[in-house]
Amino acid sequence: MTDACDNSGFAEIGLSWKDNMVAQGYSQYDGAKLCNDISGGKFDDKLEAFATYLAGFPNVKFLIRPDYEVSGNLHANTNPSQFDQATWDYEAYPAAFKHIRSIVGGKVSNAQFMYHPVRGSAKALYPGDDAVDYQGKFRQLTDTPSYRDI
Repeated sequence: MTDACDNSGFAEIGLSWKDNMVAQGYSQYDGAKLCNDISGGKFDDKLEAFATYLAGFPNVKFLIRPDYEVSGNLHANTNPSQFDQATWDYEAYPAAFKHIRSIVGGKVSNAQFMYHPVRGSAKALYPGDDAVDYQGKFRQLTDTPSYRDI
């Protein structure tokens, strides 16, 4: 087995923000706001540092997953007090994904990008074929064996 620590092989990296929203000053209902802040450049210094670090491993093939289990509730909600599908901003997550790809992919030529949605709003939040190299699937062990919602 080849280890990415040996400067070769493969490494899948989940670049998450939904799990640390509150520590960054957002509420659990601020998914769209956080995504819009990402695409608006608020975290560019962190993305640039991340990209610079990855660029130091030119022989590693990276698969970058901008957040995971992407859903309308956690990535599109704009209601400040509750999850409310009627308020979802379906452009927020795709814009964040594309912004991350632009910054990281601009410095790391050996990176590809994965869209990893949860069921339900997967199609509505899809960043587009021009931004997504791979699509992951989220399934609970106890889910029914149908992928029709993706």
